[in-house]
Amino acid sequence: MTSEKLAKLLRNRTKVVSVKLNPELVKLLDETLKEDGEFKSRNEFFERCVLKYLEEKGKL
Repeated sequence: MTSEKLAKLLRNRTKVVSVKLNPELVKLLDETLKEDGEFKSRNEFFERCVLKYLEEKGKL
């Protein structure tokens, strides 16, 4: 199963995870995500990154 298909299945089934990031990095990420428009939110971006990583490692 691809990460994109799995992301659709997992949508709205979330658990809170806290991450400490540099404030400048968060600002740059938010600006880039807004300009790009591929992701609706920062959370969607992180979720897709995690899914792609797990897919590459053969865990999905």
